[in-house]
Amino acid sequence: MAEPGSAAAFRRVRELFEQVVDLPGEQREAVLARECQGEPDVRRDVEELLACDGGREDLASLLDRGAALFTPGRTVGVGGKVGPFELQRVLGSGGMGTVYEAEQDAPRRRVALKLLSLALASEQAVRRFQWEAEVLANLHHPGIAQVHAVGVHAAGDIELPWFAMELVPGARDLLHYARHHDLTLRACVELFLQVCDAVHHGHLQGVVHRDLKPQNVLVDEHGRAKVIDFGIARSMAGDRDLTEGGVVLGTLHYMSPEQLRGRAVDLRSDIYALGVVLFELLAGRRPFVFDETTPLLVAETVENQEAPRLSTALRGAPR
Repeated sequence: MAEPGSAAAFRRVRELFEQVVDLPGEQREAVLARECQGEPDVRRDVEELLACDGGREDLASLLDRGAALFTPGRTVGVGGKVGPFELQRVLGSGGMGTVYEAEQDAPRRRVALKLLSLALASEQAVRRFQWEAEVLANLHHPGIAQVHAVGVHAAGDIELPWFAMELVPGARDLLHYARHHDLTLRACVELFLQVCDAVHHGHLQGVVHRDLKPQNVLVDEHGRAKVIDFGIARSMAGDRDLTEGGVVLGTLHYMSPEQLRGRAVDLRSDIYALGVVLFELLAGRRPFVFDETTPLLVAETVENQEAPRLSTALRGAPR
C-alpha cells in the first residue's frame, strides 16, 4: 500500500480515476468498492477528482491539479521556468500535456512550449511525447510548426519531456478564423489548400497525422495555416507506431472507419479526415451526425450511411 500523500499514492489514484471515469454510476461504485478495500483515503481522493470532472476533454489539467496535492512545489505553471524558457500563459491543454506561450532568454524570442502533463507521465506517454518532437523536428514546411529546442524538466523525482516550437501569432483554429473573417467560399478553399499541402509534405516524409481536425489547424494573423499536434502520428515505414494493437486514438467525428476499428491506417485515413474538415469548413456542419460515443458504433454509422453531397448542405456550391 502506498504511503498517503506520496507520488506513488497519486499514481494509484490516477489509475483508478482513469479506470472508472467513463463508467456509469453503478459500475463505478462496484469497481471502487472492489479496488479500494482497506484504502479509504484512495477512494476519497478518486471521488474528489470525479466530482471535479466535467468530462475527458481536459483530463490532463484535472489530473495535474490532483498531482499538485501529492507533489507540492514540483509542478510547473505560469511564471515558472522550463530550461531557458519562462512560461507566460497557457495556450491550450490536451491529452498529452499543456502548451504555454513562453519567452526564451537567448536568443530572445517567444515560443510555444509543450510540456508533458505530470499526471500522465507514464513510460508510454513519455515515448509518445518524444516521438511527436522527433516527427516535428524532421518536417520542414511553412505549414507545419517548427521545433526550436527539446529537453527534460525535473519535477521532483519525475522527469517531464518538453519541446519548444514556433509560436503562431494571433492564432485561431481553422473554423474560428473562417467565421471571424467571414471568408468567401473561394477564400475557404484557398486556405484549405494550404492545409492539404502541409499534410502532403508529411506524407512524403512517411508520416500519417491521424488526428486531423479543425482544432489542429491554426491560422495566424496573416492567414497562414499551420498543422499542429502530431502526438499520435505514425510512420508509414511500419517501424514506428507507438499505439498498442487494437487501441483507438483520434477524434471520433473525423476518423476513418478503419481507424475507428483500431486497424492499421495509411495516408488514406488522413485524406478521409481532410474531407470531413473541408465539408465542415464550407457547410458549417460535419457530413455525419451521430449520438454514438464509442468507436465501433460510430464506425457502423459511417460505414452504413452514404455521405451527403456538399450541394445538399451548401446551396449553389460550384461542382
